[in-house]
Amino acid sequence: LAGFASSVYMRGVDFYQVPTTLVAMVDSAIGGKTGINLSAGKNLVGNFCHPKGVLCDPSLIEGLPEREVKNSLAESVKHALISDLSLVESLKRDPKSVEAITRSAKIKVEIIQDDENEAGQRKWLNVGHSVGHGIEQLSKYELAHGEAVVIGIYWESFIAEKLGILEDLSVVTDALDTLELDYSLPDYAIEDIWEVMLNDKKNVSKDRVVFSFVSEPGKAVDVREVDFETFQKLSLEMYGS
Repeated sequence: LAGFASSVYMRGVDFYQVPTTLVAMVDSAIGGKTGINLSAGKNLVGNFCHPKGVLCDPSLIEGLPEREVKNSLAESVKHALISDLSLVESLKRDPKSVEAITRSAKIKVEIIQDDENEAGQRKWLNVGHSVGHGIEQLSKYELAHGEAVVIGIYWESFIAEKLGILEDLSVVTDALDTLELDYSLPDYAIEDIWEVMLNDKKNVSKDRVVFSFVSEPGKAVDVREVDFETFQKLSLEMYGS
């Protein structure tokens, strides 16, 4: 919100980010995405506007509630799954450590330096976010962003395995389990999740949703569109009904 206000006030003024949550230190304060939610979806009003700097002081999060620590782990485990699986062990030891924060943030920084406006590899950072944003919105934001994204990571990885994109789903679930993240499936109609996902700004088609699937854990992501019939069939298979 601060970045968005800075980007439009007087046609843009400089700003710095001083994150006071772990999720901001490892993810949301980095990369220049600014925006606000509308009833139709997440961050639908916004733009790219980079801060002059991001000043991270881990002493600011010493008393961070456990739920907020878990909230951040969704983004950090995503960074591990797309770039460096060994990060999971650092997160397990202490997600609030300088080492864990630096390693997680560095992965995002390196990606956005090569693809500032999400024309290519920056789309990898959307792993888990298509389904995650849908679940988050349907919960009326009672679920934290990271809580929804963790479910999205599992859900999308299940689909990826069934489509032959991901060889072994257990690599993903092992990472989530190691960090004791809850990916229990929500009680929302698949059709409702799909309708919310269709409104996401990442989509260019009117009847397909763009997903960023983990294809080689710790190394690569496969970005592709999926139609409703495929999403519904594989989601029902995941639910076992």
